Amino acid sequence: MSLSTSRASKLYSSVVAGGLILFGTIHNSSPVSAQEVESIQLQAIGGLIAGYAHASYALVGTTADGFGNQVYDAERVKMLMDEMRGMQRHIIRMLRRLQGTALTKEDDDFIDSAVALFKLIDEEATLLVQFTETKDAADAEKFEAVRVTIAKDMAKLFGSDEPAAETPKAEGDAKPADGAEKPKEEKKKPVDEDVDEEE
Repeated sequence: MSLSTSRASKLYSSVVAGGLILFGTIHNSSPVSAQEVESIQLQAIGGLIAGYAHASYALVGTTADGFGNQVYDAERVKMLMDEMRGMQRHIIRMLRRLQGTALTKEDDDFIDSAVALFKLIDEEATLLVQFTETKDAADAEKFEAVRVTIAKDMAKLFGSDEPAAETPKAEGDAKPADGAEKPKEEKKKPVDEDVDEEE
């Protein structure tokens, strides 16, 4: 059984099915072959990779929102991103060790793609920290470009819909939350008024 799958929903359902097989084995004492055990293990690993990648991507996004809405300061953002990057690098080391076992080429390629994805998320986190320090629009654009790439790569690798990507906002430039009152539209000035418009 391969680690990869054409659709994320299929992957997760496979993981659930694998869990049910194990559950049934424990309670019904039904024999499970070594091949079936390996299949279940690979399904679980594939599901965990997909789940952690989506969670990491979401964490970077919500942290960026927190900074933009002045909930997190730069120090807090750095702490959260450092913790996440540390865990991701540990996972990458474990995946590389897994590649030292007897995997199929398809599974080996899947892990290579997953590692590349985690490295992109690491880069995204680094860019977010950089933006909180500089508040430079150029850094925000770099962050956005990497975030869009990650969304596309996840959709391709896991077969899921692309997650939303959003550029971080500088303090004081936060996006209103859903349900918040929208600013009133400015009324058009009468044509006969002679008023200088500010740029």
